[in-house]
Amino acid sequence: MTTFASLRELEKARNKKPDRGYSVEALLTKGLRYALKGWKAGGRLTWIITTTMLITLVPLSIELLREEQTNEIVKELLNKGYTFNQIQGMGYHVQTPPSTLSTDIQGSTM
Repeated sequence: MTTFASLRELEKARNKKPDRGYSVEALLTKGLRYALKGWKAGGRLTWIITTTMLITLVPLSIELLREEQTNEIVKELLNKGYTFNQIQGMGYHVQTPPSTLSTDIQGSTM
């Protein structure tokens, strides 16, 4: 072998990349390819799920906040001395508490 040929062989041996089967670079590129395929194929499913969540959860959370505010207003009105009938007349839905004077007919023994 000539000197140039041996130098070329040495250079080829140095530049030779290790087996890509177990390298971190191979795992990253395979993972990125898999994620890209999943992103392209799963985009429609993701869009459907997020739209459904927005359509259902946003109005539900708004309704819960509104109900909480209504309960606070009713408590304030009760503290000011309004009766349940007056509060219902204002348009708020209030359940009257059960009376402690009435007795349970089924539970009483005579």
